[in-house]
Amino acid sequence: MELNHCSAHPSQKLVVTSSKDSTFRLWDFRETIQSVAVFQGHQEWVWDLRNMRSAISTIRLSSAANRLSVSRTHGAIAIPLDNRHVRIYDLAGNRLPRVPNRRCHSRMVSCAAWADDHPHCNLLTCGFDRGVAGWKVTLAKD
Repeated sequence: MELNHCSAHPSQKLVVTSSKDSTFRLWDFRETIQSVAVFQGHQEWVWDLRNMRSAISTIRLSSAANRLSVSRTHGAIAIPLDNRHVRIYDLAGNRLPRVPNRRCHSRMVSCAAWADDHPHCNLLTCGFDRGVAGWKVTLAKD
């Protein structure tokens, strides 16, 4: 089983993994006897999992999106794109000020991560150009 993604619950002893065998697994470490639930039915690789009961908003993009990140502090989504750009939206799907183009990656941006508690660099991105970039993104407070 080759994993694509692993994510831990912020307060419970639960871990979810997604893999290339088209399954995702929920690992429960709350009891001394660990259990795992295997979920099947996907036709392709499973890359990631979030609460998917119903869409809060839909965002149409000009390029394929990769591993996005949500800032709980700002209520913003950073979306790394195949076209070398990073777009930032609020949770309602409205586009917010973007990361400056002059410093964007030279190849596909594969991942974004918010660092809300850092005063000088609150968004990190990495890409297929083998670079990691730190950004100071200023978002308006409501």
